[in-house]
Amino acid sequence: MIYADQAMDIVYGLHTSKVVLGEETGSGVRDIRPVGVVVIPTATLLGMALGVVRDLSSAGMLKETAERYAGILTFMRDGLSADLSPQTQSESE
Repeated sequence: MIYADQAMDIVYGLHTSKVVLGEETGSGVRDIRPVGVVVIPTATLLGMALGVVRDLSSAGMLKETAERYAGILTFMRDGLSADLSPQTQSESE
């Protein structure tokens, strides 16, 4: 298994395409080290890309994503409210 959080470079060809995968090193904005290269038939790459776009833009996926973000925001809001409540402030004094 290869972990990558960036596509550093993509070279499209008529028959095959090359994707260079990279990982941020954390030491700067553009400090990315290559971690792997994928050479794949261009038709397969296009099919995968279309599938990803189709799946991520489906009504079900959009609804699930919105629900997850709403849950995260509620959790954050509730935590902030608890931290700023008068009882919490008086306890810390």
